[in-house]
Amino acid sequence: MGKRVLTTYLGKLHKLSNNPREISDGSFTMLCESLLRKDSEGNGDIEMLRANPLVVWMVPEELPGGRTDWPWEGQEGKLVVLSGNQRYDALVEMGYDRIPDEWLTVGKYGDGRWWTPEHAERFILLANSPEGVSGETDYEKLVRKFNEECLRAVGIDFAQTPLDFQERTSEPVEDE
Repeated sequence: MGKRVLTTYLGKLHKLSNNPREISDGSFTMLCESLLRKDSEGNGDIEMLRANPLVVWMVPEELPGGRTDWPWEGQEGKLVVLSGNQRYDALVEMGYDRIPDEWLTVGKYGDGRWWTPEHAERFILLANSPEGVSGETDYEKLVRKFNEECLRAVGIDFAQTPLDFQERTSEPVEDE
């Protein structure tokens, strides 16, 4: 008898109403294509959602402190996607109505309590990698140590970077 896979209906989840991340139509198409991509052994990139799942959090019915500027304004009492809103859209676009539970993780503390609103808000900021918080990209390492086809497939736009692949071939060769 096969292993039973628990699933969640995407309709139970709600996109973050004030998601700070945006995606262009072209980048969204590339995201959908990336989820459909398979490696040389037939493993789908969509399986990477196990390692980088959507992060969901239950917005409290009543928010503390009388604040009205929360990122989930109007979503009280709903299960909201804190990280992975664009992947959520891609899954819907690709026809998914439910996903394996292992493609989700919940914003809870180790003792099972949901994160506080303040904690969830900080998580959104960290997950969306604003400048300075997540470090800097070393483009030289990208072009010198990663496969060009792979980089292009995941959407690295070298027109927007300080280096290109031509520089790879101009490396000096050391004498033996």
